[in-house]
Amino acid sequence: GVAIAVKEEYMKYVIEGNKIQEIEESIWITMGTKTKYNVGVWYNPKGDGATCKEMDDMYRRLEDEISQGKSKDKKTIVMGDFNCRVE
Repeated sequence: GVAIAVKEEYMKYVIEGNKIQEIEESIWITMGTKTKYNVGVWYNPKGDGATCKEMDDMYRRLEDEISQGKSKDKKTIVMGDFNCRVE
């Protein structure tokens, strides 16, 4: 699974959050005051067990999440375990 830990003193800056669970698991939160940050944690449990189409779909969803943040003038931070393979 995935989680984002936010100290209680910073919770007042968390604007929204959502969880996505398809092949991968991810959690995204938006936080900030003047500058907004879209923070995402991403986990792909399949790694080598995924088909090329599943991996393409997963990375397309990740690109969509990043693009949504850009379109709203947010800075994006992505971290996680992508279990990717390079061929």
